[in-house]
Amino acid sequence: MSTSKKEALGPQTDALRNLRATIDFLRAEDDLIETDTEVDPDLEITGVQKHLDGSCPLLFNNVKDKPNHRVITNLFADYGIMHKLFGWQDGRERTVKIADAFRDPLPPVEILLTLPRHEALMRALCAYDLIGFQPINAMSAFYDYIALESDGEVMSDGTVKAYGRTVQAGVFPIGIDTDDVAKLAERNRNSREAKRLTQVLRGTKLILGGDRLDYSKGLGQRFRAFEKMLDSH
Repeated sequence: MSTSKKEALGPQTDALRNLRATIDFLRAEDDLIETDTEVDPDLEITGVQKHLDGSCPLLFNNVKDKPNHRVITNLFADYGIMHKLFGWQDGRERTVKIADAFRDPLPPVEILLTLPRHEALMRALCAYDLIGFQPINAMSAFYDYIALESDGEVMSDGTVKAYGRTVQAGVFPIGIDTDDVAKLAERNRNSREAKRLTQVLRGTKLILGGDRLDYSKGLGQRFRAFEKMLDSH
């Protein structure tokens, strides 16, 4: 695979408008492993993918007993390729952008309408009985789309009627109930485990955090932030 920069097929955002454009972009960038050798969809494809996990995307053009099908895997296995596709400069920008997407998953309706297959996306959302959003502006964007673009109806209680479905939408922020955690700590202040931890620390202050080891959580930045705080205070 060449590491030299080749002429892109337009801006990176265009490469994500549909899967065909993405494949063309990867092929032009020499970031695609492509084969016409027949492969069995029963374990063989996944076996090859697992062997090359973390490498370029893999495109299988000849799937056994599937004459009209192709299979692509490992689309997001390589961070460098992800950065090209999304136009990100580095891992820090990737983490920030993903975190922003989690916080604000639906843009205003004017921007939402520019997305490819936006109606299919909203129709798929309405297949669920309950749709939860973190920020209220994301739910507002959802309501705006339903009312203005889908010929649907938003009821006073938050219920949505659209695409032949009646669904409930609401805001459910993800966070930690700090009051509950504080009460739990107070209840266990004199427990055997707490006393043992006090003896082990011998007056040393301890900062505890509970997180999944997920690259999107910005753990590296968080560790550095704690380090800076401790150095400064």
